[in-house]
Amino acid sequence: MSEEKKEQVFEDICEKCEKRKTHRFPKIAVAACILAVAVPTVGIAGEKISAYVMSLKKDQMHAVFQISDSADEGTGEQKVALEYVKLNVTDLVGYTREQDKGLDEMNVIHFRSEEYPDTQGLYIEILQIDCDTDQFYERNVMNTQEMVWNGQKAVYMKQNHLTGSQYEAGTEGKEVAVFYENYGYALLIQGVGMENMSDQEFLTLVQSFTLSPATEETADVVQSMSEYIAQMKHREQIDATENEVLRSFPTDKMCDVGDTQIYNGISYRIDAVEVRDNLRNLDQHGYQDEVSEKLKKGIGVDEKLNLQSYERETITFGNGYDQPLTYVEKTEHVTPKLVLVTMTIQNISYEDEEDMLPVANPLTYIKKTADHTEFDWREFERGERNLYYRENMPIWISDSEGGSWYYCKKMKKGDCATIQFGYLVDEDLLDEMVMELNFGDGLQDGAWNFIELF
Repeated sequence: MSEEKKEQVFEDICEKCEKRKTHRFPKIAVAACILAVAVPTVGIAGEKISAYVMSLKKDQMHAVFQISDSADEGTGEQKVALEYVKLNVTDLVGYTREQDKGLDEMNVIHFRSEEYPDTQGLYIEILQIDCDTDQFYERNVMNTQEMVWNGQKAVYMKQNHLTGSQYEAGTEGKEVAVFYENYGYALLIQGVGMENMSDQEFLTLVQSFTLSPATEETADVVQSMSEYIAQMKHREQIDATENEVLRSFPTDKMCDVGDTQIYNGISYRIDAVEVRDNLRNLDQHGYQDEVSEKLKKGIGVDEKLNLQSYERETITFGNGYDQPLTYVEKTEHVTPKLVLVTMTIQNISYEDEEDMLPVANPLTYIKKTADHTEFDWREFERGERNLYYRENMPIWISDSEGGSWYYCKKMKKGDCATIQFGYLVDEDLLDEMVMELNFGDGLQDGAWNFIELF
């Protein structure tokens, strides 16, 4: 399996969770992605875009930037903004600009941290002002601070990722908007993974970025204000009908333990399901590396590897105006269990250049009533234990290739293997769990299959 194909397998596994967990993603990147696929692009108006004046209004939990035309006080003539600008970077240490065509297409500039490349970075957008508006705003803003940078108005905004959380997920996010009124542009800079950075450190970091005049050849990617407003509006208008369809569970696609499901040339049959209170007598080589490290530190287990109870937070989504975008609805004291699934897997016709068969599948949860079954897509915050529940995938596999091939096993066509998979499941969810095949896009291609575990 090529690196590209491995990456695609991982993306397929994560796709649906990503749709549901937008609070985990950089706001700018998520919104730009939504715009790229769903909102008609509005052309930038051109060289006669006027300069403007910005004023800030803080209303409950959102900051409204009111944009109005700026005319010359002496002549009354409209000022003309710059046609092209570029992002200047001065004295920036420890961050590297990503060269990514996809980000360019989404009008997003990304600087990745060299020390923490997977978790920390800066997402930047340049907006060209093409309209008067009071509809340019940022939601979920807890605090704002107005300032002046190099003669330009700037607003520092702080957000809470998960209001009311006792865990690090509740720490604040940071964003700055700088308004180049005479240029006719605004610069938005969002910090990701910088929760522990002080205000002064963050502000010093982002002051490395400024806008300056450019030519068509040297200009950076730009998005018009009207496009940005359209994307924000679209992001807020979730199609309720589509959500209901996605929430409804296809009971005709599910079989029982002992029956066989076939997907993509692979046969899956669950032979047995065992629920345990501990992690004893498991081959230590069967854990993911990250999970193994946490267990060695005693996170979630005692010295005898008994699973320990913890505080689980249920996440609720608000509107970002009079409610936080994400906040803790309730906190419960729950006890996790190890669900050990024994499965027989056969490669019927799956072909791969390296014979690497994806053998691990995620769990999902469903709720049954007398006449209806639907997905239980509640989201939880578990602090340091989040890793144990990541994407509802197994934390332990009796026989896999390990490393980056952790969810795979080398199996040629016709090969058959019996493998055990260990999942952590909270005790109150045991009667809701099913195994999901073709995770992510099965609803669209009609091959979404499940095996009931309870």
